[in-house]
Amino acid sequence: MMAHELESAEELAQPVTNLMFEFQQFYDMVANFFRDYPDLKEGSLPPVHSVKSRIKSHQSIVDKIDRKKRKGRIITKDNVFDELTDVLGVRVLHLHTRQFDVIYRVIMDRVANGKWYLFETPVAYTWDPELKEYFSGFEINAQEKDIYTSVHFVVVDPTDERIKCEIQVRTLFDEIWGEIDHTLNYPYITDNVHCYEQLRVLARLAT
Repeated sequence: MMAHELESAEELAQPVTNLMFEFQQFYDMVANFFRDYPDLKEGSLPPVHSVKSRIKSHQSIVDKIDRKKRKGRIITKDNVFDELTDVLGVRVLHLHTRQFDVIYRVIMDRVANGKWYLFETPVAYTWDPELKEYFSGFEINAQEKDIYTSVHFVVVDPTDERIKCEIQVRTLFDEIWGEIDHTLNYPYITDNVHCYEQLRVLARLAT
């Protein structure tokens, strides 16, 4: 039996938990940046409406590793930090889609200045073909996905590549609907067909 098969989710989560102080420092910096950066607060209708943020608990990290392993992911102490890119989560909410232009520019300026690094190409999930075309105009991997629209960035702390933060940018409507969908569909998708179809209908009405 290979060594990685002997490592439990609890054992794999421990190195991440041990670094939680450093995670907290990067978390505070990213969240406060979106709350305080002047370009995101300008005008009567600023580009950022509000910011939500959270840090996964130790048990949430263990559960995430368990779910990934059940899906066939091979997770070891050597790659656990790259597998868990959402220990830190920051949601940047705006009122209408075109405000994304400013938010995207600010994030990419931060990357260009070496304040953050991108772990991977940003991904836009959307059910709307027109929005998919819009997001494809940026350096973003635009993908079709049911229910709601959200753009995901994973940024890396330049002082410690183990520490990453997932930034989700979405409209306030999509955030409200995402919360409803998350309650019913996460971590496991509902197997109630009628419930799922109603989610799809209401998602379109809310956008």
